[in-house]
Amino acid sequence: MKRPFFYRRLCTILVILTALVLLCSGCEKIQERNLQKQLDQVQTLLEQEKEQEAQTLLEQLVKDAPKDSRAYGLLSDLYLSQNDWKSAQKILEQGIQNAKDPSSLKEKQQSLEKKIDTQNQAAAVLQPVITYWGDTYFWKYTAQGVEAQNSTPVYGISSGENQLIRQNSDGAETVLYTGPGGGNLLLFEEQIYFSAGEKGMGAVSIQGGEASFVENASPAGCDLSAGKLLFSSQSGSTPTIGAVGSDNKSVIIAQGRLLAVSGGRIYYQPPQQQGSLWLQLCSVNTDGSQDKALCQVLLDPGQGERSLHEVQVVENTIYFSFGMYHEDTGEFVHGGIAKVNDDGTGFKSLAQASSPLFLVYLDNGTPMLRYQSQESIPSGQGVPQGSSSCQSLNIETGDSAVSPMPCGPLGVPFTDGKGNLWVYPDLSGTPTQLLSASEGFLSTGTLPSGIQQDNTSWKTVSQACISGDYLYFTAIESTYNYTGNSSYFLRDSSQVMRKSLSNGKAESLYSY
Repeated sequence: MKRPFFYRRLCTILVILTALVLLCSGCEKIQERNLQKQLDQVQTLLEQEKEQEAQTLLEQLVKDAPKDSRAYGLLSDLYLSQNDWKSAQKILEQGIQNAKDPSSLKEKQQSLEKKIDTQNQAAAVLQPVITYWGDTYFWKYTAQGVEAQNSTPVYGISSGENQLIRQNSDGAETVLYTGPGGGNLLLFEEQIYFSAGEKGMGAVSIQGGEASFVENASPAGCDLSAGKLLFSSQSGSTPTIGAVGSDNKSVIIAQGRLLAVSGGRIYYQPPQQQGSLWLQLCSVNTDGSQDKALCQVLLDPGQGERSLHEVQVVENTIYFSFGMYHEDTGEFVHGGIAKVNDDGTGFKSLAQASSPLFLVYLDNGTPMLRYQSQESIPSGQGVPQGSSSCQSLNIETGDSAVSPMPCGPLGVPFTDGKGNLWVYPDLSGTPTQLLSASEGFLSTGTLPSGIQQDNTSWKTVSQACISGDYLYFTAIESTYNYTGNSSYFLRDSSQVMRKSLSNGKAESLYSY
């Protein structure tokens, strides 16, 4: 008698459950339609460039539908479009933790991590202008902050006050620091490092605030993987290389002059022993471990400072130049280029050179050396002074030939003596022309000298670098003066310029 009642109860429960399932399914469909409607509204707002309204709506959607991954992804994209990578990173982490299917968010997170690494790598290079997440950092010089005359038409930074500027993508400027300083900048862990003359190495937050200083030091590079900023210091007559870690404590790594940083290793020239004609190349890890002497070269005595100059690391091989600039003539003498493996084996002298500038590039995997062997090239006049043609050497076979390519280093803008500015951006050996002689920023030929050339005008380019999508440089106009037994260049004007790498348009940022 009870079984029919049991079955009736069971059927009733099943009907109720089915109704509830259908009701929930209907609710989910309604919720999905509402969510999709709001996401479509976000897209419309973005198309109308109403980013703030779109951001507000997405932030609300994240709260209302925390299991859905789409709002997190769109919000991270919006933050990135504003160069707010920290907020983009935070919202992706939140979405990966809460969303039902976070696979698309994990892909975005991986892409963002690569972009963060690219931004950090580009900013952690010493150069006059730095671009970081859409903001540009540079010096705004005053006439009192730069020397007015010099023996060459390039002018040092004086003790006067200059301004360190952050400029956003809209052109709005913020003064981060005012005081002695100039030249190259380096951005590392949200701090801008710079040389501040007698005050030493300065550091200021990219958001501004009080600057701090390390005495007798200047920024020299960094090791991103180890989280260390490297600096050069001069205590008496002995140069030293140090590092600052995340704990803001500085330690001395080695005694010597830093030449290059690559793969977590510092390459440097230790102090030369008195009376010795040997120059030594050493390397050490950025934590101070595994300090080793790689090789040494013998340099004839002469009137000038014997020194190692350029270093280029290609895979496991270190290429370097050596020589001296004659004190009286300014010519590069006793110069050469050599190579050694990073374990100290395989030392070989490759060529005699009349300039310390060189390029190692790869021709179908074969290492080639491009260098200057005959024409003497004076020391830098604002940017590295190269030449319009050079010698090309097959490093494996020793075969050489004249190359029509300009002579210059890797990754650094250089002049060819004919009014052009070039850069070798990679190991392909193909140069990119940055400025042409027809633009008239650089004078050609040899520098004026002697009373017959008094009041000769001269144009020079200094502080040239590539940052973001632009070439930045300072165009200097000078007048050569001869008075009695002395001669010098007077700086008439300096104009800080930038030139678009995409359309070639040049514009003046400011003059001093």
